[in-house]
Amino acid sequence: MGEQLEAELLQLKTELTASRRRTAVVAVVGGFCAVIFGAFAILRLLDKDANIGFTMALCAGGCSWFVLFVQRDGATIAATTAAKVADVSRRITENKRLDFAVKQGIHRVVIDLFVREIIHYPSWIHRSPSYVPTRVTEAVKVDTDSVQLIIGGSNYLFTGIREPWSAGRSQIALRLVVEDALVLSARADVIEDQLKTHTVGHYLDTLLVGPWIEELFGLWTDADRGHHAQVERNLRSAHATE
Repeated sequence: MGEQLEAELLQLKTELTASRRRTAVVAVVGGFCAVIFGAFAILRLLDKDANIGFTMALCAGGCSWFVLFVQRDGATIAATTAAKVADVSRRITENKRLDFAVKQGIHRVVIDLFVREIIHYPSWIHRSPSYVPTRVTEAVKVDTDSVQLIIGGSNYLFTGIREPWSAGRSQIALRLVVEDALVLSARADVIEDQLKTHTVGHYLDTLLVGPWIEELFGLWTDADRGHHAQVERNLRSAHATE
């Protein structure tokens, strides 16, 4: 799919360049011919050779009309081709973002981030704000496994449904809605013990490509950086106490 789009984009860019080149050549040649015919028309009219003079004037007018017609037609073709180039370029970008998201495992990142971090943001943001990345400006707990965040001015609603399997193990189905659009739905097994919570067996059901992907990867990086910083602070505090 990606190779086909790249080939289509190359062909469209070639057509666009050729169209603009043709229009420029016709403008130069046609304009030159119009000037020559016009000059001859003036000379013949000054020599009182009206028949040839008017004929040359008509030729000059015809050249000018032809140049204008080609310019207008070329501009229309160029605009249409440019719009196609923009559309294919957008599709290539979306395709690359989708491939990147799938390869990097955005669904795994979001689920793991949700069960380990996001679910706690509503309480952390008030009691321990240093645990919450600064890009999160608001965190509200909607229900037991649902949290609404404001990230970069946009509304992110994480809705989780958990199904207990056994002690310390459950399955979660997570939906992410950004500005009223469902952008992700995924599932995973959640394993919890006294030391940590982690997820395995991830399944991706729905993925809508958009800027939210980079935002969530950024949130993941910020959360991981904040976690390490907090561990370092705890270690320094422990050494100071000793």
